[in-house]
Amino acid sequence: MLTGGRGGDADAFVRATGLGEVQASAVAIGGSTSTEYALAGSAHSQIETFGDSGSAIADARTGTGSLGTLRASVTRDVRKSTVIEAFATSGLSIPGPHQKPADASAFIAGGLSSAAFLAGTDVNGSLEALLVERPTAVVKALGQWQGRGTGFDDTVQITELDISLAPPDSNADLIFAVFDLNAVGGGFDELSFRLEVFGEQFGEEVVFGDIESAQEFFASAIVLGDAYLAELGTGNTPAVRAIFEVSMSAKQAISVSIAAVVVPEPSTALLMVLGLVGLGARRRSN
Repeated sequence: MLTGGRGGDADAFVRATGLGEVQASAVAIGGSTSTEYALAGSAHSQIETFGDSGSAIADARTGTGSLGTLRASVTRDVRKSTVIEAFATSGLSIPGPHQKPADASAFIAGGLSSAAFLAGTDVNGSLEALLVERPTAVVKALGQWQGRGTGFDDTVQITELDISLAPPDSNADLIFAVFDLNAVGGGFDELSFRLEVFGEQFGEEVVFGDIESAQEFFASAIVLGDAYLAELGTGNTPAVRAIFEVSMSAKQAISVSIAAVVVPEPSTALLMVLGLVGLGARRRSN
């Protein structure tokens, strides 16, 4: 296990080999995750492993100022030669891999205006309509993750993307969107998705057996409302955590993008007209 530096930019790299089981972990912490109004930084975590079994975890996290934090984490089965990476940054560009292309990676970046987001991103219809209707909306975080199957057995990969927003706005709602799902060889054998808000599951976990059903579900964004404000500032638990678990065979690959959007004073009618339903809508009706 290796932990990178804290403050400014941070980088952690681990190479692990073994004749049998291999366990490896690398954590990079950039910026500040505990100091109010601290300057943001970037973090990059990379692991290369070679073994017959085991697991590897790449974790990158950074502060975004005003106690906000971002985190990307990938947990992956070891299948012979395996490379995984995680990035967290306040910037908007994805750094290139240090060595060869990764079998699995996750990336999360700080926010940008709705206009800049729409200009450079292929989003789903409901999210695009929302951003056009509410130009004051801010994309607080933009994330991506990808994975491809390796070896002869199914590969299991767990991706976590954490978003803690600051400063809070009690008059705004948080919208979470999953979009730009791309697949090779069918993408996966099984994909599951769930959201947690301050450590508690938000709505229901959903499980997909094919890429088409996942694309249909995520065509509608998810309304978290102001639930993410409930315990902001308590410290250790992220405001929102998105968890994806995927099982893939050797010829399958998938990539997914996510966005967390803060919408000032949205009306219920607007959200329903735009088709923003799903986990959050069910939570609000309880």
